Amino acid sequence: MNLIAQWKWRRTVQLVEQALGAGHPARWIAVVGPPSLAKVLKARGHQVLALAESGRALGKLAGHAAKASPRSLPLVDEGVAAVVGVDACLGPQDLLTEWCRAVIDGGVLVFVDKAPREELTRRALVLGLKEIEQRSHSGTVVTSGRVHKLLMR
Repeated sequence: MNLIAQWKWRRTVQLVEQALGAGHPARWIAVVGPPSLAKVLKARGHQVLALAESGRALGKLAGHAAKASPRSLPLVDEGVAAVVGVDACLGPQDLLTEWCRAVIDGGVLVFVDKAPREELTRRALVLGLKEIEQRSHSGTVVTSGRVHKLLMR
């Protein structure tokens, strides 16, 4: 494991793990964004599927990884316990809706972003997430919420 990647993501990974909580520990977590975050989560014992737009970025990642657009995840409906997305929350709302589609009922959607807290909260509310929480460190905001499919229909 690259020590620079571990150091860079150290505090963010702690916040993401707090957001994930204890629910569904044996289920998969999809990480949409930098493969280095997926590597650190995997090194900490999580079952991780890394998804990135660039095949080159995934090149050295051992294990489960796929080249994929964040707008069209190669996952079945309710295929993962959580989706952790990085720097995508100011994109179109349908992007976040796609991420919710992939999460099981009661699973967690986590955004890691540098956008204003208020905007991230608004996005979570518009998606219909429940139990919304925010944690921050050095300008990075980790927003999380539980996906409840019945409320989204």
